[in-house]
Formats: sequence, structure tokens, C-alpha cells
Amino acid sequence: ALALSVMAGRDPLDSTSSDLPGVERLASLRPTGLKGLRIGLPSEYFGEGLEPGVRSILEEALRVFADQGAEIQEVSLPHTRYA
Repeated sequence: ALALSVMAGRDPLDSTSSDLPGVERLASLRPTGLKGLRIGLPSEYFGEGLEPGVRSILEEALRVFADQGAEIQEVSLPHTRYA
């Protein structure tokens, strides 16, 4: 959130940046947890080639998010293999 708040807004050296004013992301964080936040988890990202250590870290992070009230929802990005 801190990095996003620094990067948000117009960059005169980047023609693709937004003209909208920067948004203070830290102020919008929920101090009571992540209840109401839905996290989409692409099933294609957990396929062949995912290292066991990376899988373990991701699964632990998802448990932490869920423990704080986030809803983890499996989604499909069927064109991932073309990316």
C-alpha cells in the first residue's frame, strides 16, 4: 500500500500514467482485518512447474488472508498458457 501510494498519480515522464490524482492507499486499509475482501486465485497458477517451496509459501499466505476474513475464490484464466 505504501509503494502504491507513492507510485499513484501522474508521472510527467510516462505517457501511460493516469491524470487522476494519487490515492492515499494506507488510509483505506482495514484495521480490523480483511473481512469483505475477495481474492481470486487462478487455478492455472498452481499447475505443473510450481516449485514446492513456492506452493507452500502461497498456501500459507492464503491461510493468513483467510484467517483475517478474506474470501479466497478459485477462478480460471484459461488463456494463461498463451501469456
